[in-house]
Amino acid sequence: MKPQDIVVNEFMSSNASTLQDADGDYSDWIEIYNNTELSIQLVGYTLSDDVDAPEKWIFPSVIIAPHQFLIAFASGKDVVIGEELHTMVNIENMAPYTSPFQLDIYAYDGSMLSTYSMQSSLTSINIGELANGFYVLKIYNEKQAFNYKLIVSR
Repeated sequence: MKPQDIVVNEFMSSNASTLQDADGDYSDWIEIYNNTELSIQLVGYTLSDDVDAPEKWIFPSVIIAPHQFLIAFASGKDVVIGEELHTMVNIENMAPYTSPFQLDIYAYDGSMLSTYSMQSSLTSINIGELANGFYVLKIYNEKQAFNYKLIVSR
């Protein structure tokens, strides 16, 4: 496994109305992407919002198919409900525009695969990355999403 094979592709902090979890909550969420041609078993991989605690949340036995996405709710529940993953990672929007946070994915051997640093976002706005390195900002209301390309590279 090499860096950028498994990446944080998109996230939403301060989810108010876009993706509801099995408990009926609008938990924040993180989208993971498999950037390889292989199915990858994630058991033992970790996700963290704290560089001093890289093993904050350990993935359960879950396989992510080639070029597929996986949602992990940043709900603090630390459970698996059916196929729904809930992490201990916190991306809650504590102070818009001023609270930077970092999400890191580590392989089972402890090597960092992906890091994603960003300021917190506003309510029900998710931020993702296109293959060309541009970020995409999606602003949701109850009926539609508006997409804006931000000319910001990593």
